[in-house]
Amino acid sequence: MQYSQYKKKKEKGVFINKELLFFQKLEDLNLWDVHKEEYDMDHNKEIYTFTGISSKTRIDYIWVSENIFLELTNAKIKHFDGRFDHKLLTLNFNNIGLISRELQLLNYKNKRKIFSYQKTEDLEKELFEKKLKESALEWRNEWSIEEKWLFYKKNLEEKKYKYIKQEIISIAKDQMNNFHQQGLYKDLKYIKLCRRLEDDNLSNLYIVNSRILKKILLDKYIEELNSIYELIYIKLSVESFKVKDDRIKEAVERRCADLKDNQRRMIDNVTEKEIKKIYIDRLIIKKEENEEILITDMDSIKRATIDHFKGFAGSMNREIDVPNEWIQEYEAINEINEDIYKEVLYPITDEEWDEMVDLMPVGKASGPTNIIYEDIKKSPKEFNDLLKNLINDIFEKQKLPIDWKKANIYPIPKPKPWVINW
Repeated sequence: MQYSQYKKKKEKGVFINKELLFFQKLEDLNLWDVHKEEYDMDHNKEIYTFTGISSKTRIDYIWVSENIFLELTNAKIKHFDGRFDHKLLTLNFNNIGLISRELQLLNYKNKRKIFSYQKTEDLEKELFEKKLKESALEWRNEWSIEEKWLFYKKNLEEKKYKYIKQEIISIAKDQMNNFHQQGLYKDLKYIKLCRRLEDDNLSNLYIVNSRILKKILLDKYIEELNSIYELIYIKLSVESFKVKDDRIKEAVERRCADLKDNQRRMIDNVTEKEIKKIYIDRLIIKKEENEEILITDMDSIKRATIDHFKGFAGSMNREIDVPNEWIQEYEAINEINEDIYKEVLYPITDEEWDEMVDLMPVGKASGPTNIIYEDIKKSPKEFNDLLKNLINDIFEKQKLPIDWKKANIYPIPKPKPWVINW
């Protein structure tokens, strides 16, 4: 089959043979003949891929979808081994532009508010510390554990919201999205669009770009366009290589730092552990008689999620017959010296407390209490002593504040695909 035969019959409006209608199907699917676009931009050249006994024809094609065509860098027709009567068709494209973007989930806010001590003015920091010192004077040792905790939490939150700068940050994966934001990349895509123009659309044509605002003739422009394309592609390749090199250096430096401060992340990177997330923006729940209902309302989803996890980890108390080879492993160990645990619940000393505060990491998310490590690190010693006093009281009385018994639930991906049900 030859595309040129189909094209001629289509332009003349005559009957098209059934086998040639295959090309019409390709056009209906918005597929592009890449080598036609590359070699025959002025629609005058004759290009051949097959050499027969008496004639030369073009019966070899590579048709691609529009998204691949827009990422195309070159398409070549090469002479192959003389033993073959067909030429070799090749193409190259930027695969970065073909990476699927993540699904935009309904009602999912990819931002959160944080407190930035680094961006807070020095005067505001001084007031923050001063007010916390004044609050510490109102502390009473005779209070209960719950009263002490509520006092500490209330004063810390009030002063933090009043004096510490707040900002909105985006929570997103570190992807190569900046590649698509480069001006050179956008220029290449613009040239691709220009090179796809059909003959029928050439009359009174205006091509508009933020960098080129002129009315031009297409034949003359195409000649310049091809040379501009090559220059832009070379420059983009150099810049992309530089970006990639910078990312490699950054990753190496972070891994060296993680070797000391964050071994867990280092091990995850070395083992190439894949971190998956589940965003619950819809659920399928079962009602009576196994009727399945899809819910998308966020309040209903939250209630269904809470109901599910309430009974998800129920107790399973039953007698288990332990195999003989494991009986000894489960017997109590009598040779452990119980005295080694005596100092565990001793009151925390000032040296132990200062060392622990210094080792606290920064940039971590808070739990249900909304208190982060930086709140403790940036609080004055007089106010931090209140928290130390509270913890020592907990060691002695063996009781916890109610807030400390609460936790956030993070959905973990199942081994099988997530199909919006439990």
